[in-house]
Amino acid sequence: MKITAPINKVTETKALIEAGADELYCGVYHDKWYSIEGRPNAKPSSRSSLKSFAELQEIIKISGTYNIPVFITLNAAYNQKQSFELIKEDLKKAVDCNVSGFVVASIPLLREIRKISKDKPLILSTMANCFNSEAVSYYKDLGVSRIVLPRDLTISELANLRDELKAKKIDMPLESFVLNLTCRNVNGYCRYHGNKYHPASKVLSVRILRKIRGLLAYSPPKFYLNKISVIFKKYRDYNEKIQPCLLKYKANFISCKDKSKEKVFPFWIGEPYQAICAACSIFYLREFGIEYLKIIGRWLPTKVKIQDLTFISSLRNILNERSMDFDEFFKKGQENYRKTYGRNCKLSECHYASFIQNKLNPDNER
Repeated sequence: MKITAPINKVTETKALIEAGADELYCGVYHDKWYSIEGRPNAKPSSRSSLKSFAELQEIIKISGTYNIPVFITLNAAYNQKQSFELIKEDLKKAVDCNVSGFVVASIPLLREIRKISKDKPLILSTMANCFNSEAVSYYKDLGVSRIVLPRDLTISELANLRDELKAKKIDMPLESFVLNLTCRNVNGYCRYHGNKYHPASKVLSVRILRKIRGLLAYSPPKFYLNKISVIFKKYRDYNEKIQPCLLKYKANFISCKDKSKEKVFPFWIGEPYQAICAACSIFYLREFGIEYLKIIGRWLPTKVKIQDLTFISSLRNILNERSMDFDEFFKKGQENYRKTYGRNCKLSECHYASFIQNKLNPDNER
C-alpha cells in the first residue's frame, strides 16, 4: 500500500517524502481566484493551497529527485462558467509544470482534461460520490485511473464493493482515507464544504473565536482538551445550531449488504484533536485490495503532517513485516499512536468505532 500525503508549502516537500509519503497532492489558489465566484477545489484558501504555479513547479522538481509523483486537486463538486474558464487556464499551467496527474470530481472537467492532456492519470475525488461497482465502471469508461472512495462507506460496504468488483472483473485501483477525516457525513453532497458563505462564518464573533481556537489548537493536547475546548463547545452550541451537521444527533451506519448497524459517535466537525481517525482500518483495507492510503490535512502545520506520516507508515510497516490478527495489530497501533502524538487514541475519534468495538469484544455484537 502507498501513502498519499497533503502539501501546501515548498519547504516541507523533502521532509514529507523522508517521513514516508509515496506521493503528494496539493491545490493552487492564486490571485485570480480572489476576484471571481467559484472555487477550483474543495479546500479553497491560501491556508490550504500553494499560492502560485511557480511553487508547484518547485515541489515537482524536488519530488522528481525522489521519483515521487505530485497531483493537483481540482475537485470542486461543480464549477460555474467563470470559474471553469479559469480552471482551464490552470490546467494548461499544471501540464506545463509536468504535474503527475489530477484529482477531479466534476464530469465536465474530466472530459476537459482529456482534451488538454490524454496521458495524465485522473483520480476521481471523494467529492464525486462513487459508492458502488456500477459507478466505478462508469468512471472507468470516462478515463479515470483511480478512485478515492467516499469516507462514509462502512467496513462491510467496502468488503461488498470488493466482492462486486471481483465478480464483474473490474480492475480499478482504490484509495481510502485513514487520517484526519474530520467529518463522517457524505462529503460529496455537502454544500458547506469549502464554501466561503458558510452560515456561521458570517458571525464576526464566531470567526474571531475560530481564529483563536486555531492558534491554541497546537498547545499541549491535555491543556487544550481539558480547558480551552470546553469553552468553544458551549459557544458553538449557542451560536452554530444553524448548521445541520453540528446538531446533536444519534445515528447508525446501516450496511447495504447484511443490514448490520454501526453506531456513529457524536462529533463536532472542525474541532482540533477530534480529527476522525481510521488508521486501524488499514488491517482490513489491505485485505480489500485498497492500494492507496490518503491522509487529509493540507492546512496542517508541517510538524503535524510529519507526525501523521510517521504514524501511518509505522502501521503499514507492521503489516508488511509479519502476519498477525487484528487484536495484535490494534494494540500495536495504540502503542504507536501514543509514541507519535504523546496521548492515547479515543474511541470517540474513531471512524469505525462500532466495528472496532465488535471486533475486539465479539460477545457484545448483536
